[in-house]
Amino acid sequence: MTGIFLLLFFPIGAILTIIRLIKHRHLSYQKIEDSRIFIGILLVLFIMISIMDLTMLPQNKGAAISGTFTSSLFFLLPALLINRRRKKNLKKLQARYEYYRNLIMVQGNRSITGIADINQLAPATVKNDFLRMINKGLLTNCYMDEQSMRIVFYNDRTTQNGEVDNPIIERDDWISDNGPESPQLLPKMVECSGCGSSSLLQPSEIKPCPYCDTSLTYR
Repeated sequence: MTGIFLLLFFPIGAILTIIRLIKHRHLSYQKIEDSRIFIGILLVLFIMISIMDLTMLPQNKGAAISGTFTSSLFFLLPALLINRRRKKNLKKLQARYEYYRNLIMVQGNRSITGIADINQLAPATVKNDFLRMINKGLLTNCYMDEQSMRIVFYNDRTTQNGEVDNPIIERDDWISDNGPESPQLLPKMVECSGCGSSSLLQPSEIKPCPYCDTSLTYR
């Protein structure tokens, strides 16, 4: 009975999931949410097969136990592993959003393709990330110019050449009486020596890695 159920329903669910993953390949957050749907499918299948196995318990205890073990191995365990990875990917996406904000607001990098090259991501993925950030209010007072593939702030000034002047970082190029102004330390990504993940740290900041609790230090 369990084999027939797997043969009929599991391939259909797998095919639909693959189609959805292909459709959302450039949508970072949606891909993470798609994994939640897949988790739900696996849990539903596990519960349904377990109920079917329990009905066999009075007649064939060995087959019922074997079926429950098999369903746990093929459905429950993958669901738990995928959920763990989903939470990890969500934290990575939040760290990426924070890094995007640093590139735009601190370093003045407005180019979608430039930011994509820095992060080694497809421009379409970065573009959709920024669209979501703008829609969710994570970036305010700006919009995306899809022709130039740049983030444009509403208070940007346009020069005579049609180029956008950057008002985000306004620093006076002057030298004080005490000599040149000391360089400003910027936030940067620090790689964890424990698990290899990267987190954005502010100057002089020390905090634990969100994935393995290894201490991260801004250097």
